[in-house]
Amino acid sequence: MMAARALCCALMLLLCGGVCSGENLILPSKLQNATQETALFKPISLPTETFMGYTWNFGSLLVINVVGTLNSTSAAYRNRISLDKTTLALELRNLTLNDSGDYILSVNGDKGSYTATTRLEVFERISGARLIGPSDLIMEGNSTTLTCEGKGTVDSIKWFKNNENLSPSSSITFSSDNRSVTISPIRRADRGDYNCTLINPVSSGSASYKMTVNFGPDSIRVDGRSEVEEEGNVELSCKTDSEPAPLYKWEFNGTEKPEVTTETFIVNSAKFSDSGNYTCIARNNVTKLEATASRTVVVKEKGSLTGGSLSPGAIAGIVIGVLLGVAAVVALIFCLKKRPKSCSKEDKQNGVAQNGGEHELNYAEVRHVQPDQSVVNMGHSTQTRHGTPAMVRANRGAAPNQGVKPPAPTEVTYSEVKK
Repeated sequence: MMAARALCCALMLLLCGGVCSGENLILPSKLQNATQETALFKPISLPTETFMGYTWNFGSLLVINVVGTLNSTSAAYRNRISLDKTTLALELRNLTLNDSGDYILSVNGDKGSYTATTRLEVFERISGARLIGPSDLIMEGNSTTLTCEGKGTVDSIKWFKNNENLSPSSSITFSSDNRSVTISPIRRADRGDYNCTLINPVSSGSASYKMTVNFGPDSIRVDGRSEVEEEGNVELSCKTDSEPAPLYKWEFNGTEKPEVTTETFIVNSAKFSDSGNYTCIARNNVTKLEATASRTVVVKEKGSLTGGSLSPGAIAGIVIGVLLGVAAVVALIFCLKKRPKSCSKEDKQNGVAQNGGEHELNYAEVRHVQPDQSVVNMGHSTQTRHGTPAMVRANRGAAPNQGVKPPAPTEVTYSEVKK
């Protein structure tokens, strides 16, 4: 019997615990609102029974108590609250930071009692954000601090440089509340646009600061040609790293040229007397630093650097002429090697070939008659005479056999004649 009663009591406690603990009465776990706004505490779930009465409390402080048709409101909440008796939702207006805390709803039903809790977080909206940096000029090698300020409840702060997250490093440190950043030592790479953003769950505010780091001049050099021809131009340019941009002055062979105050130095139609040492002097009026660099320029005789080179038109003409000559030689060689007979016949005149000025070798038969026999027709008789043709012609009128002894005939010979 005692065991049965104990079991029954345990079951009742479990059932009561499930119901009385507010399992069917559910509120949002948390609300977040800004000051001057309105918070609405609306139950997500209600017990399905008749309510005998219910109470809203802020911690241990009564907000409103309803029993039947009667209700009582704390003086601190009069004109600030409204209650929906159907949904049991509580509306709290004109929020202040002091309204942050736990709100408890207790319900008495005809079957049991129920309780649920929600938490309200009230934040002041962020306004007037600004990023404060040094008012003096920032010099490379020194230190500086940036501070982010603004009105309102600040839950967190984010830092950016040139739209990228700014992180701690060997030269960048953050304060414990993250409101300040210290840079030491400052380098030229630290210049840029800095931004801080103040954040809370209901608002945010941003501010920016442009950091200019003054440095230099350094890494100075003079660019330009070291050799120019007479009547050419001397063009020199002075380059340096500096913030702000430096002032320039030039010296020629140790003598200042006051008329030149820019980073470029130009001498038109240079003469031999323009040969010498050109020096650039750059001065930063903020850092009070100077830097110098020089270049020696030699003016040479006209054409000594270009080698008297031909004009583009003349060069083109020479190239075309050479190509035509090569083409002609190739054609001639092809003609002589592939078609020698046809080549010689086409242009041969009086035994001389005209193709490319080449000559053929011809052979002529030459008969030397010293003396030779000649036959002279003398009427009806024929007389043979000995001698050269010239002799025959000379003796045509002479009488035969007048003591002229004919010479012995000679052989016929052939000579090679090169024409």
